[in-house]
Amino acid sequence: MKIIIRSTSIVCSGKAWEIRETLKQYNKQFTYVTDWIASASKPTNAQTSKLENVQNFRYNEPTSRKEEFH
Repeated sequence: MKIIIRSTSIVCSGKAWEIRETLKQYNKQFTYVTDWIASASKPTNAQTSKLENVQNFRYNEPTSRKEEFH
């Protein structure tokens, strides 16, 4: 079962019973498909912290050629 959430739509692929069960589960969380799409576009806390780590990363160039290989 695959679910691909695009900016304006959701694509489900899999067996019919898998899609039906998945839609039932998501129906409990979201009333509208637009709500589902909007929630998927927001980064989670884990994604946000990873993004902050990448943004705060500073690359320190080695001062000598020897330090590159250690």
